Amino acid sequence: MSRPLCQNRLTGDEVEEELCNDSQKPDTTVVECNIHTCPPKWHTSDWGPCSVSCGGGSKLRQVDCIEESNNTKIKVSNNTCKAVGRK
Repeated sequence: MSRPLCQNRLTGDEVEEELCNDSQKPDTTVVECNIHTCPPKWHTSDWGPCSVSCGGGSKLRQVDCIEESNNTKIKVSNNTCKAVGRK
């Protein structure tokens, strides 16, 4: 977000807002950006513990296909991530 700044015309220094003409103050604006949908991506959890202490065990982890929009992550079908390739 940008915010209007009251500046001294000669020095460019920021000054108290009361010194500027309020009728000439531009609106504070929020401009949307990066509004296109982000591509899906694979999200993996940490590996779990080994199933045995010795002798050839295995570890598991969760693997999900995620779409992110407006800082919100949504789990979607794994088919959605097929174009992304393997994790």
